[in-house]
Amino acid sequence: PLVRFKTFFTALEQAQGQLSGLQTRLHTLARQDAAAYAAYVQASKLPKGNHSRTSAVQGALWKAAAIPADAAAACVQALQTADGVQDKIAPVILADVLCARHLLRGAVACCSENIRANLHYITDSERTVKLKKLLETYEQTENKRSGMLSTIYNMLP
Repeated sequence: PLVRFKTFFTALEQAQGQLSGLQTRLHTLARQDAAAYAAYVQASKLPKGNHSRTSAVQGALWKAAAIPADAAAACVQALQTADGVQDKIAPVILADVLCARHLLRGAVACCSENIRANLHYITDSERTVKLKKLLETYEQTENKRSGMLSTIYNMLP
C-alpha cells in the first residue's frame, strides 16, 4: 500500500508541475488574444485606401487565429498529462480528472472555432494550410479521446 501511495503521489506531483506551467502559458495567451483583437480593431479603422491597412489587418487576423491554435496545443498537452496519471490515481480522484478532461476538450473546441472564424479571412495560403492542418490534428485528437472516456468510466467503482 505504501509503494502504491508513493507512486500515486509522485505521478500527481509531476502532473501538477506540468499543469502549472501550462496554466501560466494559457494566462499569457489570453492576454495576447486580447491584444490581437485590439490590433485587429485598430487595423480595421485605418482608411481603406491606406496600403498598410491590408498588411495590418492580415497580421492581426493571423494572430487572432494563431494564438487560439497555441492555446489549443497547450490544452492538448494538458490532456496528455491527464492521460498519464488517470490509471495511477485513486478512483475517488478520477472524477476530478474527468471534469478537467471535459473542460479541456471544450477549450480545444472553442479555440478551434476561433481559428475557423478567422481562417476564412486570412489570404496567405501558407498560413491557411498550416491552420487547417492544426484543426485536423485537433479533430483527430478529439476522436481518439472520445473513445478513451469509456475506458475511464469503466475504472470508476
